[in-house]
Amino acid sequence: MRRRIGRSCGGSTGTNMWVVAQVVTEMIDLGQGGSIVTLLCDSGERYRSTILDDSWLLSRGLDIRPEEAAMERFFDVGSHPKLTAVIPGRPNHVSAKS
Repeated sequence: MRRRIGRSCGGSTGTNMWVVAQVVTEMIDLGQGGSIVTLLCDSGERYRSTILDDSWLLSRGLDIRPEEAAMERFFDVGSHPKLTAVIPGRPNHVSAKS
């Protein structure tokens, strides 16, 4: 997120944005329109030496590059076929994989 919007964001904001991407992709798959609102709710300051540190992630065997690529694609084109959404009250929908 910080590379995209110039603002550091923590895990709560990242989770919000991941779900927004899933819901938008689901809406596109279903031919639905509408508006989605979310909050950038934390700066991630507490996580600078952990989850926001690439070397910390790699030292623990955590590779977030696939998720980062999925979000970059979402920001570029507005949806991503590898994102799936779970909508309350609906059976799980799995989008086509690319």
